[in-house]
Amino acid sequence: MAQDGFKQDNILTYRMTGNDLSDAIGSRSEFHPELTKLLASRATGMSINQIPPEIVTRAKHSFLDWIAVTLAGWSDPLVQKLIAYCDDEGGRPVATMLGEGRKTSVSHAAVINGSASHALDFDDVHLPSRVHPSAPVFPAALAVCERDGLSGEALITAFVAGVEIQSGIATVMGEAHYGRGWHNTATLGTFGASAAAGRLLGLSREEMQVGFGIAATQAAGLRAAFGSMSKPLQTGRASANGVMAASLAKAGFTSRTDVLECAEGFVEVEGAAPGDGAVFAAGIETLGTGLFHTRSIIFKFHASCYGTHAPIEAALRLRTLLGGQPPRSVQVIVEPQYLSVCNIQTPGDPLEAKFSLRHTVALALMGRDLSGDAAFCLETITDPAVVELRSRISVTANGAMSRACARVIASTTDGSEHTIESDASQPEMDLSLQGRRVEDKFRALCSAHLSPSRREAVIDACRNLEQLGRVQTLIDLVADRREA
Repeated sequence: MAQDGFKQDNILTYRMTGNDLSDAIGSRSEFHPELTKLLASRATGMSINQIPPEIVTRAKHSFLDWIAVTLAGWSDPLVQKLIAYCDDEGGRPVATMLGEGRKTSVSHAAVINGSASHALDFDDVHLPSRVHPSAPVFPAALAVCERDGLSGEALITAFVAGVEIQSGIATVMGEAHYGRGWHNTATLGTFGASAAAGRLLGLSREEMQVGFGIAATQAAGLRAAFGSMSKPLQTGRASANGVMAASLAKAGFTSRTDVLECAEGFVEVEGAAPGDGAVFAAGIETLGTGLFHTRSIIFKFHASCYGTHAPIEAALRLRTLLGGQPPRSVQVIVEPQYLSVCNIQTPGDPLEAKFSLRHTVALALMGRDLSGDAAFCLETITDPAVVELRSRISVTANGAMSRACARVIASTTDGSEHTIESDASQPEMDLSLQGRRVEDKFRALCSAHLSPSRREAVIDACRNLEQLGRVQTLIDLVADRREA
């Protein structure tokens, strides 16, 4: 619903238009004077009664999806290396490593579960913030809930608070943060995890501001790490650092209470320049609309970087159009940013394959299943048929192309040309359909970890998550391997 001076774009955020910007911000070039306070108030004031039923449902879908990708990612070598490291470090066993079924410290559980959930790059996405929302937030919230015996209602509230804060900061930061090479899931996710943990710990608004100050000193992560084990690690560290920030704030640790808007603060150092009033005014106004950013969460049904999903969908449609016959040449057109995100020309390992437009489009054109690890294993990467088809695929950028959209053009041996456009930017509005797809994804990914009866019990528990008196009940269903 549009407001005066605003228009709603296709990803459910608001942006100012025309001269309304200058009218709104006047001659100001500095940051909003109480941004940190504003966000802290939103986080501490969040309650289940204030969250619309639709958002509660989306949060429950996110939790089930997060469990699925966490268990599926557990066998990745990076997870086993982290477990070995954390075991050597030791710690009070109060929070469960989901894929192990045993407990470790809160911070270790957060970093391990968080890294595992991002290992396959199959977790949910939030395009407006460029954050994978669940991976940094749920591990932090779940570990605190388990240690403190908290409820499913508390977990949902903490998750929504975390997503709203990391997404709100992204709105104020604008595109400059990601454009400079920062990994938003790691940097902004640190604030999301801090907000979620702080909400569960009962922080006051002032303590939450301090927590954000502590989070800001730890928020890090580079896009240069994409395609390596360090990308999931950055996400896991964001979760653990968020727990640390909230816990220290609760204990009376000190930091700035205006870390977002102060001179040389987080937004100035890692975002746009202070004079970019358009970005800040639009972002601040968005925070005041009552809009839930959680509504924009999108789920993945291909196990690769989300930048590859629109091209994959277009390629699948082209395959049907061509009757399964391989094209002579293929051109993939995406937004310019994806050339530096998921355009590894010749992937050398499974992690790189998930960030290769040429590889994923080739597999889609061949009718391969991209919902599991088989599509990205070394045998597939080096398959002569896949390599040959990859060589006929070119990737170019068009500045007019919207994010998560693509145009794929296939030329055939008879000289004809076929073009398919695909838009993967929209969240699903049919929540019943979304729920069924997420549940099916959970069943498929967890078949090696949980028995059929256990899988259905977990699904049922997530459907009724807000009614669980203790989250531990659900954790036990996931972690118990006796029926696997």
